[in-house]
Amino acid sequence: MLTRTPVFAIALLALAAMLAACSNSSASPTATPAPATSPSPGASREDPEAGFRALLDAINRKDYAGVFDGLSAEARATFTQDAVRALIDKIGGADANFSVTLQSVNSRTVNGDQAQLGLTLVVGYQGQTYPLTDVAFMVFEDGKWRLSDHFLQTAIAAAGRGAPPAEPRVFRAGGCVEGDPLGGVYLPSRLKVLDACVTVEGLVREVEEPAAGEGDGDLSFNVELTGDDLRLINDGNRKNMHGWLHMEIVPLDQPNVRTPQVGERVRVTGPWVLDTVHGHNEIHPVWHLEVLAP
Repeated sequence: MLTRTPVFAIALLALAAMLAACSNSSASPTATPAPATSPSPGASREDPEAGFRALLDAINRKDYAGVFDGLSAEARATFTQDAVRALIDKIGGADANFSVTLQSVNSRTVNGDQAQLGLTLVVGYQGQTYPLTDVAFMVFEDGKWRLSDHFLQTAIAAAGRGAPPAEPRVFRAGGCVEGDPLGGVYLPSRLKVLDACVTVEGLVREVEEPAAGEGDGDLSFNVELTGDDLRLINDGNRKNMHGWLHMEIVPLDQPNVRTPQVGERVRVTGPWVLDTVHGHNEIHPVWHLEVLAP
């Protein structure tokens, strides 16, 4: 996991109790809602924002059953109702007035039964307020939008109640990993594995540090490919990323994978995946990165 400052550690611990997928990135509290970036759900469905607000309301009321019901099936499989109760009680014991407020929805993407909300929240904890930005992933299940997010596992570790969500990598000859290629990935269910291990070369065009990202701690960058490697991009990459391939280094790998710089030629190894929410292809996570001669 990323090393966090004391303020962010407090915020993350508070968010553990909330189970509300709130990240530890700071944000300006004056953000204004942005228009939807894709069509809203059908008329028979509530907006995913309503599902998220209902979850926050349950958290603030310490409604354990309501919080648990607001989680996706994937989340409920890894985080029991007893764990929900224990974490909320733990934070409530430290601050009975703990609260979280949704200040604004800054972006909204809906793709079938999946949605992504870019959020600004304000956490009140032990007399302090912490403005936070995050990207919450929602899934439409059993007639309602529910939260499905990586902080359900990470928060347990942050509160000292469990191990980190991924084991250290074990590599085979050639640089591919043993076991799950998506180990350590933020909400892996949103990614469809197209090839469990590929190696590509290209020119780094953009780099986004973790603090500027979606709140999952990933270091993101885009690479311009050539030749046969162009088969790895799709229409989503061409439309939204200048035809570049998106790549992400997750916190698990950041101690061992160097940060690329714009203008470097690199050779990268990791799983080739489709981001089913945004519709573009990626290498995510990046396990190896080698800088090549210009």
